[in-house]
Amino acid sequence: VSLEEVVPASAQGRVDTLFVALGRQAWGTFDVESGVIELQEAHAFGNRDLLDLAAVLTIKGGGKVYAVTLDEVPGGFDLAAILRY
Repeated sequence: VSLEEVVPASAQGRVDTLFVALGRQAWGTFDVESGVIELQEAHAFGNRDLLDLAAVLTIKGGGKVYAVTLDEVPGGFDLAAILRY
C-alpha cells in the first residue's frame, strides 16, 4: 500500500495497523476533503511529514501504530498498513 493510499485511508479510519520506519520522513501536503496528496522533496513552509500524519490519524481512528526499523517494515517501504476494509 502506497503513502498516497495510506494517508487518506487513515483519515477515513480505515487503517487497523500501521508500521512506520523510524527516522524516515515523507514531506508534502494532504487535503482531507479531496484526499489528494502532494509529495515534496524537502520540508518547506506549509508541508508536513506525511508519515507522522498517517500515524496520528491512525491512532485517532482507533488503529495501532508500530514504529520499527526500516528493515522491519513489511515490504521494505517507509510504511505499511493493514486496512480494515
